[in-house]
Amino acid sequence: MAASISLSTMLKMNRFIQIIAIIGFLGAAQFVSAEGGSVPPVQIRLTLDLPQGENAHEVEARVPPLKFDKRLLMSYTLDDDTVTAYCNIFSCINQHWITRGVFFNHLGYPHSTGFLPEKTLGYSDGTGIEKRFAIGVAVWPQSGNKWLPNFMDEKKPPTGPYDPYLKWYEIPTMLDFGCSVYEHDTCTDAILPPDASKEVRDASYKDADMIARCFPKCLEITKRNLNGRGFKVLIEPNGNYTYCVAARKFPPIKVVVNQGAGGKSIKLRPLSMVPDFETSVLERRFYNNCPIEEEFAHIEKLASDPDPIWYHLSTHGASDSIMQLLRLINDRWGKDGSDEVWFATVDEYYEYCFMRKGIRIEKRVKNDRQVEFLLTIPQDVDFHYQDLSLVVEGLARPELSRATADTSVYALSFAKKEDRLLINVGFNPESPRRAERYVARLEEERSKEAKRDAEYFVSQLRPELQPPFEKRIAAVSLRQPIEIRKIVVERSDPTRPRERRVIFETDRRPHEYKACIGWLDPESVPWVEFDPEKPILVTIPEKSRFLRADNTIDVAVVVRDSEGESRMVGTTISAQ
Repeated sequence: MAASISLSTMLKMNRFIQIIAIIGFLGAAQFVSAEGGSVPPVQIRLTLDLPQGENAHEVEARVPPLKFDKRLLMSYTLDDDTVTAYCNIFSCINQHWITRGVFFNHLGYPHSTGFLPEKTLGYSDGTGIEKRFAIGVAVWPQSGNKWLPNFMDEKKPPTGPYDPYLKWYEIPTMLDFGCSVYEHDTCTDAILPPDASKEVRDASYKDADMIARCFPKCLEITKRNLNGRGFKVLIEPNGNYTYCVAARKFPPIKVVVNQGAGGKSIKLRPLSMVPDFETSVLERRFYNNCPIEEEFAHIEKLASDPDPIWYHLSTHGASDSIMQLLRLINDRWGKDGSDEVWFATVDEYYEYCFMRKGIRIEKRVKNDRQVEFLLTIPQDVDFHYQDLSLVVEGLARPELSRATADTSVYALSFAKKEDRLLINVGFNPESPRRAERYVARLEEERSKEAKRDAEYFVSQLRPELQPPFEKRIAAVSLRQPIEIRKIVVERSDPTRPRERRVIFETDRRPHEYKACIGWLDPESVPWVEFDPEKPILVTIPEKSRFLRADNTIDVAVVVRDSEGESRMVGTTISAQ
């Protein structure tokens, strides 16, 4: 409070700053009036055909506390524009190649030495359809320095693999897979005069009004770069609670999350409570670099509670240990474990609560074995997670002969869950568009990664929409494993008579190679990053079990890329 009062006093002493403050306030007010309206609700007609012997009059439907009727809610957020959100965590979750030979691997850059995760990380929707873990990225849209005026804009020419910042062009791919973007930090310096003192600059980050006046610019930058998609969540930066206060002054921000400091946030128990998002500050847990086994034990303790707390982990970067933690969560509570978790973003949870709280369900019995539910589902500005789960009760046998819905429903699945029936309804028009986009990518690239992605998005559609996409996927002939077409071994340096240079030709650029004397077991030789600018050298030993009586020896090479390994190819050379 003292810092805010001090800044207000300073503003009164500077007429120029006062004018800027008035203009900024009016701009924010105009923006809010343009964004403040809600959008019409979605209406869906869902018809259930019941098995013989059921009574439609006794059937009721409700929306469960968590999507897919799960028991655990977990989330993960990365702060501060880090590209490791894409090249490590996103790739780990979706079984994309993870590069290790260079500092960072941006979208579209050549792969280098690294590895392919052995499986995807996720959970099921309760009816056998896979859903991937979705993460949030808390960005600083205005941030930059004298070398990079905006960290998130791709520099021309590209800044390359040593640029640690997530780029705007990379985020749409992450959004396709369910990820979210949150507002994080601002630049109050941008609305101060150039000659403002350090005291004024420092105080501006403790003044809620000053911070709030930066949000419209941050939102404008975000929407411009993400095809109109904005943010509705603030992730408190640097433990500065003033941001949480400022967020309440900017209506497009619907959810505020802090770091749990000072007792100002709530520990949410989603099975038994729905927060008042207008006033509540939700809590997240910042990873303190403890051993990953210790963090996993903490999660196990939370998960064992009959009314578990929402586990929301945050970090400033994505280390190998965090990827290991996500694998452990997948294997314990995800699709390869008990399948109890809904691993969602803050956006997704907020939108689900919004729809659950305001939904109107009207039942009409058409006959004893057929019941129709009319769902009137509220929506708001910038909604992107347009799917709901219903629990249907009152059935002696929780089964269905058939479920049908309007053509505006793009995903529809159902299954028995204990003594009730679970129905998932998706009405996001982006669903078929994403299936089209990723099937087309498969047809162009013909890679295993593209096929996994295409099959994933097609699996999200209701069954009758899948066949045309499945037919196109089946028609694609995948690229063959990388092939070594030619190998040559030659002397490289007269001063090093036992050194040889290995030159090989492949049908496409490999990520890594192994070059060895003799036909060694490939596991005994490490992979080396392939760089066409660096020579590949081997040393001929004076004594070797691979040396023949005629003083010849074999040199063998194997290469690999994200599609797999080549066969090992060798040639015989003189050892002299």
